[in-house]
Amino acid sequence: MLDWLATNQLRDKLEALDVLANGPGAPAEPEAEATTASAQGKRAASKTRRTVAAVEDVTPSLKPDEGFSDTLRRWAKLPPVLDAAAISGYLYLAASFAKIEIIDTGLPERLRDLAASLTSSLKLDRSGVSEASLRALPDGDARTLVAFLGRRTRDQPSIQKFSVESLLRIAAAQPAVTADVVAALKSVPGVDIEAATVLKLRPLDEATYGTVLSAWKSGATLEPVVNSIGVVVNAWGSHGN
Repeated sequence: MLDWLATNQLRDKLEALDVLANGPGAPAEPEAEATTASAQGKRAASKTRRTVAAVEDVTPSLKPDEGFSDTLRRWAKLPPVLDAAAISGYLYLAASFAKIEIIDTGLPERLRDLAASLTSSLKLDRSGVSEASLRALPDGDARTLVAFLGRRTRDQPSIQKFSVESLLRIAAAQPAVTADVVAALKSVPGVDIEAATVLKLRPLDEATYGTVLSAWKSGATLEPVVNSIGVVVNAWGSHGN
């Protein structure tokens, strides 16, 4: 599981394992129930219950029955429901106690310091990455970095305050990779998106980022997030007028 975490495959692997062990779950809570306390309490329980088709749609190369031992399958049947967003924090803690360094070997070494700065909780670290340095990135490196940030945000939604801001900075600095940024943002499930993250789209172009908002809206359950989506939609509508 530490390998899955290091390579930003934790969510996809856990979802495939969950489907294999427990079968497809019930559909997500309807938006009409999003404002109730019970709907919020069921958020974690519904977010990883995907059908096999849904898992394969996100990761076509990942077969739900590949690479999982009988021990993992038995573990996956135990409560609570598998939740990558919750498990990742415990895995980092366990790794630190065991003195295991978690490194994504799929990310070129030349980009690791940059990726660490762009996802840092310290504004000083993030601001230390200049717009000029982002513009100077070779096209291939920029796309690799965007894909990494998207996968890491998908696995660890708690970093979205920093990673989404960084993804949008890269798109602004390198318009050629905007489509990659859009795909990375859409890969983060709406159920994990925070209201403040949604509002980052408000000053941007609807034609470019409208599909991102639609993807997030389809999975949004919490009232503050739904309200923020409405704010962005209204802002885009006023720009059009």
